Amino acid sequence: MSFLYENYNEDAWYWELVEVVRKLVLTCGIILIGRESRAYVGLASICSGLFAIVYAFRKPIKDEFEDKLQLTSLLVIFLNLGIGVILKIPKESVPSDVDQHVDSLLVNILVVGANVLVILLVVGKLTFILCNSFRFIVNKTPFTTLLNN
Repeated sequence: MSFLYENYNEDAWYWELVEVVRKLVLTCGIILIGRESRAYVGLASICSGLFAIVYAFRKPIKDEFEDKLQLTSLLVIFLNLGIGVILKIPKESVPSDVDQHVDSLLVNILVVGANVLVILLVVGKLTFILCNSFRFIVNKTPFTTLLNN
């Protein structure tokens, strides 16, 4: 059963249980409240924001990169739910002087940009690892050996 807590700091062995509770609250909210309701989007947004804050203060994951990746993912979930709250505003309530096309375009850019951020973190880390590995190989292998192969 160590796979449940081996990624966490020793004093945060229970954090996987906290994750499961978070996921249960978010998924059960859909069933109990309804996924199209404003109440669910608001509740999910508040729960996600609070969980991200608790996670940021607690820092339960050992590996620094995985910790940053998890925190970024939690913040992106919160941002997506915040955008969901904004999208629940009826179009009739938006002032007429707001350009609907520009407004829609900016919301789409915000959603895509936030979600791409998580992917860019992983790609950046992978690129960093590959560059360091390549540098290690080049520095350890004599130049004449590279030319002869």
